[in-house]
Amino acid sequence: MGDAVVTDELWVRLESLIPVPETLPHPGRYRSDSRTALEGILYVVRTGIGRNQSPTGSFGVSVATCWRRLSEWSQAGVWQQASPDALLSPACSAICLRKLIPN
Repeated sequence: MGDAVVTDELWVRLESLIPVPETLPHPGRYRSDSRTALEGILYVVRTGIGRNQSPTGSFGVSVATCWRRLSEWSQAGVWQQASPDALLSPACSAICLRKLIPN
């Protein structure tokens, strides 16, 4: 996909805010990597592309996974806890802050 949307610096700032999911006792698919899901989410937010037109397959996660994670993380308050400096990084842009954090 070219340049990474989630730089190492941005990931360090946001990783501790992302909740660790409870592991389930039954077998099933492994949960997709949180950083990869964040790549897909921020790509859609940064470019303004519709989420259904997103090339998230290029990130290694599906559109549905990105949407579910965005919902989970929004409910957990990740975006409200994130420092504005992290969300205003060049990887994310000023538009991220307005789109991810509701008024």
